[in-house]
Amino acid sequence: MAYVPREEQEVIISLERELNEWHYYGDVPVLNRKWQDLVNPTRKIVEENGIIALLEGEIIGTVSISSKRKNTMTDEQRKAASDRMKKLRRAQINSKPSNEAR
Repeated sequence: MAYVPREEQEVIISLERELNEWHYYGDVPVLNRKWQDLVNPTRKIVEENGIIALLEGEIIGTVSISSKRKNTMTDEQRKAASDRMKKLRRAQINSKPSNEAR
């Protein structure tokens, strides 16, 4: 299979509501490798070097999917968070029992 440019690679996970089946289609080799044990393949193209170029099929078992968004902070937000952490650390240090009572 020809190389798919990075900007054209895609992974699609869809639900067929009437059958209650999840379907996976992907041409991103890294993700195909991660999903291969969770997909009952109807189409699978493996290159000579072992890379899974295309994986398509029904997702088997129970799968939890989440998307993590990068948190970008402004300089003001970063300073405010730093000040809150400093205040919290000071409060924790001051609330520790001293060893003098023993």
